[in-house]
Amino acid sequence: MQAPGIAFTVNEKIKLATMISDAGIKKALVSYPSAHESEKYVTQEIVKRGIFKDVYGLGRTLKSDIDEIYSTGANISLHLPFIIKDINTILENIRYASRLCRKLEVALVDIDQYTINDLIKISRLIHDSGADIIQIPDTKGITEPNKYGTIIKRIKNEVKTSLEIHCHNDYGYSIANAIEGLKNGADYVDASVFGLGERNGITDIAVISNYLNNLGKTSINMEKMKTLYSFMHDLITEKAGQQFL
Repeated sequence: MQAPGIAFTVNEKIKLATMISDAGIKKALVSYPSAHESEKYVTQEIVKRGIFKDVYGLGRTLKSDIDEIYSTGANISLHLPFIIKDINTILENIRYASRLCRKLEVALVDIDQYTINDLIKISRLIHDSGADIIQIPDTKGITEPNKYGTIIKRIKNEVKTSLEIHCHNDYGYSIANAIEGLKNGADYVDASVFGLGERNGITDIAVISNYLNNLGKTSINMEKMKTLYSFMHDLITEKAGQQFL
């Protein structure tokens, strides 16, 4: 949804969610409910229809965003601010979200601004505040694979938590970073169809699914994945073409 020039209708989002689920994906971050009423509505519909085992809505570490996500019936995914000015308020809001009895994941941002020790310290604070999953995103897509793998390994060893990885592709590292993250203890990897996302996108879901299938770690239906990609190709080609009419 963050790919430049690409926006989907509610019905298209539900169709895509259904096809992604049919291919074997069980956990999905589907919206940003505080951004627009349609984001809130589509989340409610995806939850109501039981399309995924685990549905998440995204928001800031603000009580207003947390309440918006909670009202949809989805699990809660939060991201820290790009510059942390008041860690105590952030942690209190994470504790507030954890008390709502939904699965809670919390993401750091711009990990390149921190030392590994700082990342461990912040991750431990988030974990102790009630987060079930901590996401370690290479938000700028500039962390080299060996370094990213080391970061994930250190955090996994020192903070006993589930880890999710989110790898941007600005320097073409997303697949390599995803593989390094998984090798070093990550439990989840964020991915999207065609790797679509902000700027140059994130990890491509077909590539990483095929990699994990070959290792026997997953059983994603690659034929249904091909059907999904064909549908998405036609959809984005139509939308991109409209810009030049």
